[in-house]
Amino acid sequence: MLKEINNKGDNNMAFDFSKLATKVNRLRQQKREIESEYNRKIKDIDKEIEEEQKALDKVNEVLKPYICSCCDGSGEETFSDAAGSRDYRKCTSCGGIGVNM
Repeated sequence: MLKEINNKGDNNMAFDFSKLATKVNRLRQQKREIESEYNRKIKDIDKEIEEEQKALDKVNEVLKPYICSCCDGSGEETFSDAAGSRDYRKCTSCGGIGVNM
């Protein structure tokens, strides 16, 4: 763009500068709009996460007495194989469902 300005001479320089400044301002406005939309969506998602976490906390509180104490509700337990490596398997205490029946 600067090469174009230099080649056209001084008469058109003010016009070219004005066009360039207008484009920069338009791009800045576009960026602000995108940032605004992004922030709005993030806020909506954060609110949804908070609501879902509250529901999850309530469910966990109700289930707490039933959660398998051996696997902490994951349904998996760790064990050492013959070579001494740690591996996972279905919890033998709860049968892999994570809760005591």
